[in-house]
Amino acid sequence: MRRVLWSRRAKKDLARLDTALAERILATVDGFAASGRGDIKHLQGQLAGESRLRVGDQRVVFDFDANEIRVLRIVHRGEAYR
Repeated sequence: MRRVLWSRRAKKDLARLDTALAERILATVDGFAASGRGDIKHLQGQLAGESRLRVGDQRVVFDFDANEIRVLRIVHRGEAYR
């Protein structure tokens, strides 16, 4: 299982969401950390080197290696790729 690190910005993004959605995001990120499975895409262009995890209409932008996942942002899908 990978260790999950949350950036200050990601914590703020998570705090702005309603409780049910925040819990869903936490469960999805924890599930990805444990199994390596999820709706993941590696990003290109300006966000190259990062990946995104889809949780409903929200996108969890992160980078990861063999030992840890660094969550950078949580954004709505309409804002995620600008």
